[in-house]
Parts: sequence; structure tokens; C-alpha cells
Amino acid sequence: INYLHPAPLKAAVGGGTVDGSVNRQFDEGASIIKSKLASSPKACAVVVALDLVGIDAEYAARVKKRLAEKHSLREAEVALACSHTHCGPVLGTTLRSMYPLDDAMRERSRAYADFLVDRIDEVVGEALGRLKPCSLSWHQGTCGFAVNRRANKEAEVVAIRQAGKTLAGPVDHRVPVLAARSADGALVGLVFGYA
Repeated sequence: INYLHPAPLKAAVGGGTVDGSVNRQFDEGASIIKSKLASSPKACAVVVALDLVGIDAEYAARVKKRLAEKHSLREAEVALACSHTHCGPVLGTTLRSMYPLDDAMRERSRAYADFLVDRIDEVVGEALGRLKPCSLSWHQGTCGFAVNRRANKEAEVVAIRQAGKTLAGPVDHRVPVLAARSADGALVGLVFGYA
């Protein structure tokens, strides 16, 4: 797991992970990248999770092109996922219409986008350098706190649930989970999502 930040990196501290390696670098305005790699003799896949609201198709293509050039990863072997945080930096054209950026802010956004491509490339390279055989398993759980906020008034949600009534609108409480385990069965990676 690598913690990344939009400002120049000023400090670094070490810690431990499942496989005993980590690179944590902290600064203001943290944005997080988590890169997990799953591999078998027949297939290789990279999952890069970004703590951003989202990325546009142009930026995703740029990242995938870099990973293809530097690591020979095909587009289908790279998954880019975003946490959908509303506290991360504006990247590419995502949300530009919602945030009136001046020239200086647009330049910071552009510089951060360049930095992030380089850092994703570096993190994926590190993960590829630590490849070990693993087995993958898929699971599905549930989590019930998601609410369709467009179809339900926040102030009424608790009372509706306490009355045993169904909340309005579509919602998906499924939690898909992909687990990677080493040859001895130890959990070495976990990828999950919840909308």
C-alpha cells in the first residue's frame, strides 16, 4: 500500500503490511493510491485504487497507455477504481464544471495529474517486482447502511427504518470481495467495493 499526496513529498515513515513491505509518504492534501496485484501462471492483473471522486476516460487511457508501455500490461489487465471521495483533488476534466478553477489551480491540477501517472507507474512496477503465486477467490457479502439519497429525505430515514418500512429508490447493498491468498493460505490481498 502506498500513500500519495499532491504536494511535494516532505517526509517518509515505514511500517508493515501483510507482505512486510510498505512505503508511506505523508504531506498535506493526501490522496491515496493502493495497488494490489493478483497473478497466476496464466494471467496477470493490476488493481489501482485511487482516493479520488473519479477519473475521466482520457486520464484512464493515459494511465493504461503508460502501464502498457512500461510494464507490457494490456488494457484488460488494468483496473482503475476510485473511492468517490468528495475531498480529493480535481483531476483531468472530472468535476471541472462544478469547481471554478483559476489558472493557478488548473496548473496545480495538471501538475498533480502528471505526478500521479508517474507514481502509479512506480507503484505498479514495485508490485510487479514482488509477484508471488497466489490463489483468488470471490465472495459476496451485504452491508445495509447505503441509502438512495435522491429518493429519501435524510431527516426521515431513521424513522422510516424504525417503522420497518422500505426506503424509496434503488439501492445495492451487495459487497463484492476478491481475496488473494498465498500458497500457505495466508491472506495477502483484498479488494472490495460498496456503492
